[in-house]
Amino acid sequence: MLDDIKVPKRIANIIMNALQGGVVPRTGLGYIAVGRDAEISALLKDIEIIENGGATFRFITGNYGSGKTFLLQTIKEHAMAKGFVVADADLSPERALIGTVMNKKGLATFRELMGNISINTSPTGAALEKILDNWLNSIWMEVAKNMAGGGISGNQMIELVANQIYDTILGMSELINGFDFANVLVIYWKAKQANDKETKNKALRWLRGEYRLKREAQVDLGISSIINDDDWFNYIKIYADFFAKIGYKGFIIMIDEMINIYKCSHPVTRQNNYERMLNMYNDALQGKARHLGIIMGGT
Repeated sequence: MLDDIKVPKRIANIIMNALQGGVVPRTGLGYIAVGRDAEISALLKDIEIIENGGATFRFITGNYGSGKTFLLQTIKEHAMAKGFVVADADLSPERALIGTVMNKKGLATFRELMGNISINTSPTGAALEKILDNWLNSIWMEVAKNMAGGGISGNQMIELVANQIYDTILGMSELINGFDFANVLVIYWKAKQANDKETKNKALRWLRGEYRLKREAQVDLGISSIINDDDWFNYIKIYADFFAKIGYKGFIIMIDEMINIYKCSHPVTRQNNYERMLNMYNDALQGKARHLGIIMGGT
């Protein structure tokens, strides 16, 4: 019984409501995980690899109702408790690993992952803004401490923090698109300090892959590139390295319902998705990604 192990009442209610509804609870899975020790142990070994700067790739497969989603959510709880950033997404008829010029289904998956970014203090998603604000506030306090008594103006402080942002991101120079990523973070920072919520939200839109056209980003932010269907996984690698540099243990993405690729009726699109999956697998296991874990689930 849940009461016998003194589960917090709020967590117990979440668990019972989810189970009664036939869905996997989004929290508290450690209290009800039974008989999954071998799988959890293997995935926890992957977590150690990611924490040490490596990258991993796992498939979790099984028949419908075998507990794949339950296992994914259990690992998510373990990873967040250890200081990882975790994001999850389900594939669907509207989301894939790569789409076409018209439907951009790969970008739709990236957007879903960005919307579901979770950390231990924000386990239900939408944590990207919190991660950025906490990091930028810590840089501001560090710069202010170092400059105490030095007669530095507010504008000079803002520029010093911007320089720290560039130093953090451009240290990842071997990663494609890192410069634009750094520029958007600086725009985000300056808008935050100016209490310019509109520009701050535009920067968040760019970071979440929500711009559809380059010219829109150019007008709004002065940035000539956007995250697109072809290169979204490059930005996943940037995020993984970035999160590790700002104090997290790494980045784990979980993509479930991979059966939707198999169900794709168009042979070219289906093959393109399998090739994208292979590229992700190769990048993870050939050292082209750091601090990144990829877990895919499907029947």
